Amino acid sequence: MDRSLLHHEILKRYAIFAFLLLTALIAYADDNVVALEECIEYTLQEENGKISAVKKNSETTYTALRADDAVIAFEMFGDHVSIDKASAPGVKPYYRSWEPEDLFHTGSRICIMNVPLSAGKQAKVSFASTIKWPEQFCGVYLCSPYFTKMSTVKVVVPKSLASRYGVSPYNLPDNMRLESSTGKNGETVYTVFAEERKPIKSEPHAPSLAIDAPQLIITGHFPDTEAIYTYMKGFADAVAQSSAEVEALAARITDGCASSLAKIDSVAAWVRRNIRYVAIENGEYALRPSSPAEVLERRYGDCKGSANLIKALLRHCGIDARLVWTGTVGDVTTDWVSNPSLMSGNHQIACAILPDTTIYLDGTVAYAPDGFIPESLRGAKVIIEDGDNCIVSEIPHTSRNADGEAFNARLAVEGNDLVGMISRTFTGSERTEVVATYSRLDGADRLTFRERMLTYPKKNLSADNTELLLDGFSSPECTIRSEKVVDRQAVRKVGDKLYIGLQPIRMLGLEPVAMRDRTRGMAPLSSSNYSAEIHLAIPEGYAVERLPEVAVIDNEWYKGRVEYAVDGDEVICRGSLSVIPEGVPFERLDEYNDIVKNINRISNNQIIVRHYEEK
Repeated sequence: MDRSLLHHEILKRYAIFAFLLLTALIAYADDNVVALEECIEYTLQEENGKISAVKKNSETTYTALRADDAVIAFEMFGDHVSIDKASAPGVKPYYRSWEPEDLFHTGSRICIMNVPLSAGKQAKVSFASTIKWPEQFCGVYLCSPYFTKMSTVKVVVPKSLASRYGVSPYNLPDNMRLESSTGKNGETVYTVFAEERKPIKSEPHAPSLAIDAPQLIITGHFPDTEAIYTYMKGFADAVAQSSAEVEALAARITDGCASSLAKIDSVAAWVRRNIRYVAIENGEYALRPSSPAEVLERRYGDCKGSANLIKALLRHCGIDARLVWTGTVGDVTTDWVSNPSLMSGNHQIACAILPDTTIYLDGTVAYAPDGFIPESLRGAKVIIEDGDNCIVSEIPHTSRNADGEAFNARLAVEGNDLVGMISRTFTGSERTEVVATYSRLDGADRLTFRERMLTYPKKNLSADNTELLLDGFSSPECTIRSEKVVDRQAVRKVGDKLYIGLQPIRMLGLEPVAMRDRTRGMAPLSSSNYSAEIHLAIPEGYAVERLPEVAVIDNEWYKGRVEYAVDGDEVICRGSLSVIPEGVPFERLDEYNDIVKNINRISNNQIIVRHYEEK
């Protein structure tokens, strides 16, 4: 199972959404279409010493190298971004609404042109737009799904703003360079030149484009952390914070809770189970939360709404609860201190401050156990509300529930097969992902899911009468098991010997990365601890002749051990594997794949038992 398949991170930046849309639209295109020259200019507009708007002008010349084709050109717009001009030869722009999915409301609209290209001919596409909410102009992505011969991207800062606003490069490759110069009116011009820019595309297991793509970071919107806190908090302060219905609910769902921690867990669990997550980012609602009463009445809300409801419920219980602004790990490039900007955050949660600890509560993780902190938040920098001031802190790197997967089996030999019981028990993020996926399925799909989870990665293993055991949606673990499994052809007989493969390392997702057409590295692995314990009944009339030697796994991404022992009439195999959450650069993917293949080879070492004659 692909671990990343179960993660759902909403990227809250306009440019990433636009880029992913374009990538999807041309997903099946080859290298026939190229951009010969790309010229983009962003000009900051000044009013009363601040940015009032940002003018964007782009002009790109495309060609088709071998055969007639078409280029998809578009700009996103909405309440705070206008399209001032769109032109291409022989094409009229088409305007329509565009939402990424049914439950993700951005209010976004799209101006799109499908521009025909004759082989060997050129077509020039131009757009002009105005960003009317300048605080959201935080960065510029320097990439495209099309190969680009020459690119020039400029950011023009008027002289009156030059002492406050600046531009910093991020992740620029060797074929890009950033220069700054002074214009004839004293303006500062930041220019990125790129030659032979390769296309970038979305690839399985690759890092988020938000941190992997080359960018220009716009600095200076806010002078310090306190200033951006005041700005963001102003949106929350503008909504009513509670109601009689919220107060009554708080009393009902915490009735019988004997401690503050029990009340916190009860409130978080209720919100996660009863408030449907709907990302809402239309206009100022990208920052303004719905009131607790609205969220409760509608029974849905975005991250800000669920956080606001948790805060209100806990405060009615006498607990010091507050809003928290943060950025999900792997989706933001900066933090609130180094760059006090809206690009340093993309998520809101709540926290409860107790005398001896701070407990962070994400209301959007519907099937999380008590005390759970998503991997995407561990170690994240946060701003915690504190009246007119703020607290800058960091979410703990660990959760109350460790991330784990425990494989257990009791097997016996029947002819060429192994038969018996198999179970997988999941905790922490593994348990959350399994339960969330399972809850979205029904009927035959649930059966298929249970069977696949138990039989992975073996192709000849079948599991009947499978069941998922879960003691409530807030419980710390879940187990999938079958008392009737058959691992066909797992036993090979040669003369009077049996060769038996137990394959103790069956960690979900432990597979080499497909390298065909690969251009990007791999995102950091999900931190998890895997353990296995397999009991094999020694067949009657046989004795163990050879056990595989102890194998130690110790590299940059995995640490573990596999060992075998005889205990009476059983062979007990124990395996462990801890994942080290490190990314893999593209140039080291072959090395990583070799490591994964070696782990699987270690796991496939065989036991030899030999038939004996009683004297």
